[in-house]
Amino acid sequence: GEVAGINGTAVLSYENPISKVKIYDTAAVKNGNFIFKGSIDDVVHANIEIIPDSEESANCRLYLENASLDLKLDWNSIVDQGSYGKYINSAKVIGGINNSFMAECVTISNNVLLQDKYAEYRNAMKALETYNQFTDYDKYRAAVDEFRSTFSELMQTAKKEQTAAIIDYIKDNPNVECAAHIFSRYLSGLTLEEIEDVFNNFTPEIQNCYMAKEIREEINALNSVRPGAVVPD
Repeated sequence: GEVAGINGTAVLSYENPISKVKIYDTAAVKNGNFIFKGSIDDVVHANIEIIPDSEESANCRLYLENASLDLKLDWNSIVDQGSYGKYINSAKVIGGINNSFMAECVTISNNVLLQDKYAEYRNAMKALETYNQFTDYDKYRAAVDEFRSTFSELMQTAKKEQTAAIIDYIKDNPNVECAAHIFSRYLSGLTLEEIEDVFNNFTPEIQNCYMAKEIREEINALNSVRPGAVVPD
């Protein structure tokens, strides 16, 4: 990985997909460079915390997979999330298919909002970025409330279009682990049939992978409350 101008420590953390034990690993950051080596049983969503020698730490998220991954971090893109800590907003991962898939999902979602009908909506969203919700919460909250009141209907339309576009992309990539993880974020509000339609499109390997755990659990839960379902002992 690379984070220009930083010396300190990088801490990698994730849940082992087999044992469910939290795993931690550290690497020295020297002249902005750090290296983690190893393998993993299944693709997982991981956190990397960069702890500089003379500044507060900041975090970024990525998918770990058995591939050579090159992480590029921009320390100047840090977003202060108050009690949630600092987040490195600009993080690019080169290598492997899972992080590339995630980046494309962001692009697809953003492209929906590039339609002319969302021009005013986009400008209003941009204006919200001028408020700091942690240092000036009251003004930020008032601006958000006004935004939601003004654009409530358009927000719902945009969300539906973004969801449909992302799910289409997921269905076009049935052999990518993080596609299952991303789909799990859209389960709320979907019917059992809609969930199964996407899940059954995945390859058997993806259906049984760690990233698909929440989908399997949701399908089992919805099946258990279907009329005529057998109640477990």
